[in-house]
Amino acid sequence: MKTGNNCRSEKGFTLAALLVAIFIMVLLWGIATPVWIKMNQREKEIECIWRAQQIKQAIGRYYYKFGAYPPTLEILVDKRFLRKNYKDPIWPDGEWELLHQTNVEVKKDGTSKVIFGPIIGVMSQSKATSIVWYEKQNKHEKWRFIFYPQGAMPGGQVPGQSVPGQRPGQPQQPQQPQPVPKK
Repeated sequence: MKTGNNCRSEKGFTLAALLVAIFIMVLLWGIATPVWIKMNQREKEIECIWRAQQIKQAIGRYYYKFGAYPPTLEILVDKRFLRKNYKDPIWPDGEWELLHQTNVEVKKDGTSKVIFGPIIGVMSQSKATSIVWYEKQNKHEKWRFIFYPQGAMPGGQVPGQSVPGQRPGQPQQPQQPQPVPKK
């Protein structure tokens, strides 16, 4: 038979064992959480690259079919160049930064105005440092997914294409894609 003191010491031992088990679980959870967060970020970055490449390829298919860049991403879905309107998995609202073909209009008085044209690519709006490197870049904001037609120069300008306001025979400056300013 058990006496009252033995029963109390067994209850105390069970409580102590339970507290040690809870402490070990919290400790392991604290170790696993940062690893899980990094794995989750890596998966989102890989998904971001894949989705942006799908959009870039759809822009290319549209370009080769119609001879021009698309005016919107929605037209790529409507015309079935893109299965669906992919969201940016890294940015909270899922909206891509759209990169537009730009032209510089030079007026007679010497002033210039940038004109945003059709979409040539996308990039994430995130400014964070990435785990995954894409084209030797480890910042989301430097990952640019731009479609260049075969034989095109960086910036989306095809050799021999004139820039509005440029005099014949004047050397061409490659144009850099520009994100559209927020309203």
